[in-house]
This record gives sequence, structure tokens and C-alpha cells, in this order.
Amino acid sequence: MMRLLILVVCVFSYVRAQAGLQTCAANVACQEPANGAVDCAGDCGCRDNIVDECGRPHPTTGLHVSSIQECMTQCQVFALEDRCKFIIFHYDNIDENCLIMNNVFDDYVGHCNQRGQPLWGLNPGQGLARWEGCLNDETCNNDSPLPAHTCNSCTDCGADGCRGFMLSDCNIFSDPLETSPQTSFKNCEIFARTTGQTTGVDGKTEHEGQSTYVFYNEEQAECAVYGDVYNEAEGLYHGFDRVCEVAFVELGTDPVNCAVKPPPTPSPTPPPPQCITDPDCNTGEICNVDQICVPGCHEHKDCHDRPCDCTIDCVNPTVECRYCETSTSIDGHCMPGCAETVDCPLGAICNGMHLCVPVGAMTIESLTMTTAKCDGCAGTNVETGASIWIRGFLENSAGCITGNLDHADRVDYAAGFERTFTSDPKELGVCNSANMDGFILSAFTVTWKGAGSWTPSTFSVSFTGTPVKANCAYSGAALTTGKSATIACTNK
Repeated sequence: MMRLLILVVCVFSYVRAQAGLQTCAANVACQEPANGAVDCAGDCGCRDNIVDECGRPHPTTGLHVSSIQECMTQCQVFALEDRCKFIIFHYDNIDENCLIMNNVFDDYVGHCNQRGQPLWGLNPGQGLARWEGCLNDETCNNDSPLPAHTCNSCTDCGADGCRGFMLSDCNIFSDPLETSPQTSFKNCEIFARTTGQTTGVDGKTEHEGQSTYVFYNEEQAECAVYGDVYNEAEGLYHGFDRVCEVAFVELGTDPVNCAVKPPPTPSPTPPPPQCITDPDCNTGEICNVDQICVPGCHEHKDCHDRPCDCTIDCVNPTVECRYCETSTSIDGHCMPGCAETVDCPLGAICNGMHLCVPVGAMTIESLTMTTAKCDGCAGTNVETGASIWIRGFLENSAGCITGNLDHADRVDYAAGFERTFTSDPKELGVCNSANMDGFILSAFTVTWKGAGSWTPSTFSVSFTGTPVKANCAYSGAALTTGKSATIACTNK
């Protein structure tokens, strides 16, 4: 057969002879179906399992379809009536080339007389196991007794995304490395993992050829082991070479990608970083998280010399005032507004909305909340808890969002707990000294972002310059993660 042209373009991973570091030989996908069959040489993945001489199928029905995808689509339709669990597809385009099967997939393929599986994955010492599974993540059930051939890890192909894909009616063109009479597949797999070594007279182990694939004939009790070379007379090709005419595909398995999709290739080596720190970049640029120089800021001083000269509303100041907005990313961008109180006129403070607010103006002073219940909550000092959107009637203002309400030195969310957060950037975030243009709130929406379910009881917002508070009582169901509730508030 002419295989040199096909195989010379494939990328191979050769078996290593180091102790416990065996790998597969050919990380290649099957060729696109042609002449009624698929041509395969891969021995590195869970999709490379094969079966043959299976029981006579008794399908729900037989159909003629144009492709294996169409056959699986028909199975999905029959599955709506619980009449299809897998398909048997004939690549050779016979009259009824799509059989709709309602047997349990593993029960059917598990009783096939001939079964084959790859022994090793791409990673050194990564054992693959389909028929007998893994003892645990580090140990193959049917491991070799030789330390040189043991599994360092084990991948259970029964849990792989391509577990439900197997080729059948295969002609094997590889030359077996060794054959042996074995009474069970278990013994055959142990034998296969052990072959390829011979002991010299000095007691040292010498490399003689590495096993990468096992094929067992139960009726004849014959175990065939294939290595990293086949058809030596035609050239030193690598992999387990077979041409198969039939595919068994379980419902829910991709019949195309598990057969002919190219295997993943290693990611290209990333280019060297453009920068490591901000000084590596030009003026006005920062070194972002991807180590690329981009316009932006990390600190307020990156936006303007401080202090600046911000007017009350920071509109048209004599010296431009800008702060570094980093609420959504550590790589920030400069925005109009005060950064600190030193940017504001005498007698004003810079609030969480980056506006200069006169001392004594009616702004948020504190927020007090009481918890009724908190089931499954973290119960630790540092918690992910609630955030609140608060809006008054200030013209052209979208209000403010507190951010995560949490005191890092105490538990805030537990039944009966009352907690007060004062106007400080660390406690109320953007709502620090926020100007609501009065004490009447037009919006008060609470969002729970923590674990478990939280049932708040009451909220109270106090303002500077007035004894009147906004009181918001909650009477709804418990809030689960990501859920929000808008609460009506009264004043007294």
C-alpha cells in the first residue's frame, strides 16, 4: 500500500525507553473517509479503540444515509422515543448503511470477540485504559510488574469525550511486535505493557522495541502487541496502521471529530513580553496584564499631576482633574473627576462618585443592614456578600453602587447580625459620601453575590446634615447567588 505520502506529513511522538516514561508513537487522526473506509495510524488517544467480531446486530431500523452525521441525526430523532442508544455506520455505502441500535453501548461492544486499545498517551508514563479502567489517577489496573513499564498516571478512556466512538471491521497492516496466548484481556494488557524489554547477561535492561497498542482475540485466547514500527519491508513507519469500514458511535458522541478531527497541536511559543513594568512603556502608557504597552493608568498620578484644581462638580476646572478608574480591571483608564479631597476646593471633599461635595451637604453618611437568615453562607471574616445600587433624585446621576459590603475583621452575614458601613472608600466604595440630592431614594436594589442564600431584614441609610433616614424593609424570599431585589424605602 502507498502510505509514505500520507504519513510523511504527520507529526509523531516517539516512544521513550526511560523507566516508567513510555509514550505513544503517532498522534495522528484518521484520514477522511475514502473508498468506503477510514485509514488510521494513531495510537495516542481514547478515540483509537477498535472492536471486531461483535454479536449480530438487531437494530431498531436500518436506513440509507449520505453521511455519518446524518446517521447520528436519525439516532437523535429515534432517541426521543427511547429507541436509539448508538449507531452502526458503514463507510462502504451499502444499502442500509445506518443501523439504529437500542442496546446499551458498553454492553454491546464489551461482548465483541476482538478488542483493541492504545497503551500510552502523549505524556510520559501516561497509561490509557478503556476496557479495564484505572485503579486511580496514578495507577493502571493492569499495570506492568516491571518498574520500567509502569504507569505514572492513568487516563480512563471510559470517561473520555470519545469513549463512545470505536471503529470495526478493520484490516490491520501493522506487523505485531509480539504475540502470546493469554486467557483474558486483563492478562493480555499486562503482557502488552511489559513487552519490548529483554534482560542482558549483566542484569541490565536493554531496549528491544516498545509496545504501544494491544489487540486481544478472546475466542482464540491470543494477545497481539504492536509497537512503534509497522511494515518494515516498506519503510520505518510509526503508529498502529489499520483501515476500517464500520464505526460504532454512542448517542452524544461527535461522530466526526472523534474520527477525523486533527489532534490538538502544541500552542506556539509566545513572543517575548513587550514590557515588564510601566517604566518600560512610553509616556501615557502602562504595561498591562498581557505585558503589552497600552494607554491607561494604574494609579491616580498616572492621569495628572496631583493635586489638580477641581470645581464643585469637576466641570471645566482651571486645571484638568482626572482620576484612575480601576473598578473593573487593574488596568485602568483616566476619567474626569477628583481623585482625592486634596483636588477639591477648600471646604469640600471628594466623594466616591469622584465629585467635590461641600462639607455639610446632604450626602450618604452610613448604611446599616440586618440579616434575618443566611443559609450556607461563608461564615468567615472575609466574605463575598451583597452590593447595593442606590439612587436619589440628583439630576443626570445614575446613582452609585456600593461594591461588596464586607468588614474584613468580622463576620457580616449571619442570622440576627446588624452591621453598619460608614462613608469610607473601603466600606461603601463609590457610595462613599455620595450626593443623593436629598434623603428620598428613587432606587434601592440589593444583589446577593455570596455563597448560599441570604435573607436580609432591614436597611437604613443615614445622611449628613439631617436626622431623617431612608428605611428599607425587605419581606421577599431568600436571595441566592446572583439574584437581586428592589426594595421600597420610606423616610422618617
